[in-house]
Amino acid sequence: MFNPPSALRVYSASSVKAVVPELASMSLAMIAGSLLEEGTNVRIVDLMLYKSQDTERVTQQEIAQFKPDIVGVTATTPLFYEANSISDKAKSISKNIITILGGPHASSLPLDCLKESSFDIIVEGEGERVIKEIVSGNDPKGIKGVYCKGRIGYEKADAIPIDELPFPALELFDTKRYVCSRVIARNNPVGPIEMSRGCPFSCSFCNKTVHGKKFRIKSAGRIIEELSTLKRLGYREFHVLDDQFTADIDKAKEVCEEIIRKNINMSWNLRTGIRVDMVDQEFLGTAKQAGCYQMGVGFESGNQAGLDAVGKGIRLEQAIKAAEMIKRSGIEIAGFFMLGLPGETVEAMEETIRFAIRLNPDYAKATILVPFPGTRIYDEFEKKGLIKTKDWSRYNFHNAHEIYTHPNLSWECLNHYYKLFHRRFYLRLRYLARRFWKSLIQGRLFVDIRCGYQTFLKESPVV
Repeated sequence: MFNPPSALRVYSASSVKAVVPELASMSLAMIAGSLLEEGTNVRIVDLMLYKSQDTERVTQQEIAQFKPDIVGVTATTPLFYEANSISDKAKSISKNIITILGGPHASSLPLDCLKESSFDIIVEGEGERVIKEIVSGNDPKGIKGVYCKGRIGYEKADAIPIDELPFPALELFDTKRYVCSRVIARNNPVGPIEMSRGCPFSCSFCNKTVHGKKFRIKSAGRIIEELSTLKRLGYREFHVLDDQFTADIDKAKEVCEEIIRKNINMSWNLRTGIRVDMVDQEFLGTAKQAGCYQMGVGFESGNQAGLDAVGKGIRLEQAIKAAEMIKRSGIEIAGFFMLGLPGETVEAMEETIRFAIRLNPDYAKATILVPFPGTRIYDEFEKKGLIKTKDWSRYNFHNAHEIYTHPNLSWECLNHYYKLFHRRFYLRLRYLARRFWKSLIQGRLFVDIRCGYQTFLKESPVV
């Protein structure tokens, strides 16, 4: 199974390229876990680790050496063409190899993926049970969640009870190669964990085609087992990949309490983000005691109309309160913001920059809105004729191209404010002074200087 090479390269022109996390692919680890339960021989090739090498040659060598019957690939939207090139390479080695595509893009546009690629099978939604049926020799045309040539009528696979999922086969990854910047990691190597699936909220920019809207959280006992495995494999820190870990805040507290009780003793980062209306002081204190030192927060915008336009369902006052609570707990904040929301104007983007400065998180990251397939906003833009291209390689919110027509803003303006956001947030005397003393105390001064250089002095152009 392959992770495409640009899983990291998509960040190469972004303003946050210096702090891109290098983590083992949880989606491939989960599929591999299912296959190992069936006694299937599995190899994972993480092409993102071959940064300066010829990844086509690596792909060919791995397939020729392993001689697989099946080659599986996972891909987000901007990596679809890279994923297809892996399928093409497998087919050029042996036409008998069955190639399978899964992931967010496959789940969003399964029929299009089938038509536009050499893949034999496209998997929609969760694939852990689907892959077992495929390797067992069942006819793909009768398997829920499978799109393949010659099939008439499709049925989505049922959501899997969360504690019935296989254990991720993280032992198939080279642990020591997953090293993150010390800005986002305290103790390398860093391993991933998925504690829950699904998101019950309705933000129009979010894709829910893989795990759905029903929130499911693993039992505290199951999570402790997975964390113990991470420690045994040599990981010294874990990053939580969930869409909404605190959607059931009582269970989130229970997990943190169990981490403390079982003396897991690992630092961790809740980096994929929490909602500002789904957090309280008790949870934050317990998470801090359990080893959490940083969490992402989806502030999104400093303009209430913009938040309402994407169905975020939060108020600016809640964002201010959440930021104050997190700071009080001693946990670092990585604030997430978006530019170019529907109906947004230059003044609204100015409000977002000012709001970010007012909140003053430890780190702030802005992205330009990208209407990914499978989101409500993509459907709305397409109906209005605003989508300009379906060249999926251009759907990268860290290096966005002219993929749609914004009603009020040119792409030159969007790209200008993308750079301006990071310059105005980070190049403030107040921020720089605070960062300097904190970095000095924590022994990260040279790390932060290097990140600043890569962000502002070695900046790649945004096109």
